[in-house]
Amino acid sequence: MSVLSIFKKNYLASCGHRTKLHDKITAFGESTSTRLPIKDGHVAYCHQCIGKMAIKCAWCGHTIFIGDPITLYSSRDENFEVPEHAITYCEDPLQLVGCLRWNCADSSADRMGFWLPPGIVQRVQSAYAICMQDSKKGNPR
Repeated sequence: MSVLSIFKKNYLASCGHRTKLHDKITAFGESTSTRLPIKDGHVAYCHQCIGKMAIKCAWCGHTIFIGDPITLYSSRDENFEVPEHAITYCEDPLQLVGCLRWNCADSSADRMGFWLPPGIVQRVQSAYAICMQDSKKGNPR
């Protein structure tokens, strides 16, 4: 079996659609290539369904695809109006899901999680929190 035949094989995903392991996803006019994970011989979602799980960044409007790192920012502007496309992570204080692009996020240290199926935030410790935790243990980085 060649490596190429693995990528050409169609799988029946749990969503009910047939899919390849590696394919292109397009959402909101932006595209990315992705490889679907196989768990216990099964694929959970097809590329079409994964594409439908994409959202727009609350701040710059660019696409956030499944697997992308995200930020959880709050606006400092008292007159800020939440865009219709924005995904709210927390109401109080208001935290919106944003991307980690160079032109949007303040820094890569602001990564607060990842956008995962079926369209949820998986929180992770920020780089700042990890550094603070290590410094308290006496492990400077």
